[in-house]
Amino acid sequence: MTIMLDPNWRQWPSLFGVPNSSQIFGQLAVEAGIEGVIYPSKFNERPNVAIYPKNIGGDSFVELADAVAPETKVRRIDAMNKDSV
Repeated sequence: MTIMLDPNWRQWPSLFGVPNSSQIFGQLAVEAGIEGVIYPSKFNERPNVAIYPKNIGGDSFVELADAVAPETKVRRIDAMNKDSV
């Protein structure tokens, strides 16, 4: 896990032309059917969320509860609209 939070994460991928660890993790998460992950921000350690819409199914959903910018097009992702996100 610490390699994914390394502040110098660009060094190895740029030197060797390989995907970075977070890209590999994201691909594995999608292939495993995980709907999303929570991880700390690299700027302030507050939580961030990565959603994998194609894996959302059943009764699962993600919905913005707070005020959003006027240009926000989608406030909720669920099984019915996940393919349009």
